[in-house]
Amino acid sequence: MSKSKKSGKKAAAPLTAKKDKSNSGGVKLLLKTAGFCLLSSLVYFSLQNSQLLWKPAIILWIAAASVTILAYFIINKGFSENNLTVEMLSDRMSHEEKLAFIEHAENRKKKTSWMLILFISLITPLMIDLIMLFTVDGILSKL
Repeated sequence: MSKSKKSGKKAAAPLTAKKDKSNSGGVKLLLKTAGFCLLSSLVYFSLQNSQLLWKPAIILWIAAASVTILAYFIINKGFSENNLTVEMLSDRMSHEEKLAFIEHAENRKKKTSWMLILFISLITPLMIDLIMLFTVDGILSKL
């Protein structure tokens, strides 16, 4: 018998994300990411026209994207706490400790979502540049 059945308390349901919000949060996130991608692309391609600043700028750009994604993974502990339920955690922890642990992991993911927006914004112009370099320039050179 489990500890909760012995004490007469009901076991709590696993902590899950609340679905009572409308999808407006997803739309806002998408618009925010698209706006930052556009701004980032404008800065990237305007720097590309400046021959003097281009080499240090691209190195800093790639370094910023790398540091951002590494920090995101480190802060979120490599997603080792993804989709945890109370039953998956150690029996040595009390039920309150388990709930606090799961809530802390969820809060950490929410607090670091800005890092993903920044990373996507930094990597988008690099991908556009690579696509243009290997496809558009290749097609134009054959004409």
